[in-house]
Amino acid sequence: MATSTNGSTSTSTSPNGSAGSLGPFGDYLRSQRNELSGNAFRRMCRDEFLNFLRIREWQDLASQLRQLVKVSGAGRGHSAQLAKSLGMAPWQVDKARRSISGWDGPGLGVAIQAVAAADVEVKGGGRDPVYAVERAILSIAAARRSG
Repeated sequence: MATSTNGSTSTSTSPNGSAGSLGPFGDYLRSQRNELSGNAFRRMCRDEFLNFLRIREWQDLASQLRQLVKVSGAGRGHSAQLAKSLGMAPWQVDKARRSISGWDGPGLGVAIQAVAAADVEVKGGGRDPVYAVERAILSIAAARRSG
């Protein structure tokens, strides 16, 4: 957490202090998740008025999409070899391969763009952050059906 000259704290760690920027907030959550125990992270979320379950669900969704993109672009090969080159576990490669059916390149692109747009909206860059995640999920579902 960054501390300003007046003693207040901010979750933004960017040099310009932009609270709406996507990167610093995500970096902050990742660093806190890595530094704190599970219960301490939940308490931190509660103290900062963040919904732990929504954060976890959103991180899982974004992570799964990133894995799909990695595996879809990696080509064929044994799971263990691909996992090593992609920085993933072999079971994650197998799971992504099973999930990739029904997706094509443009559909994955739309899904990644929907996640990025919702991230920006939720973190202060949009006019309607309450429904940003819902819109993203609807976009992702439509992209998969069309893929």
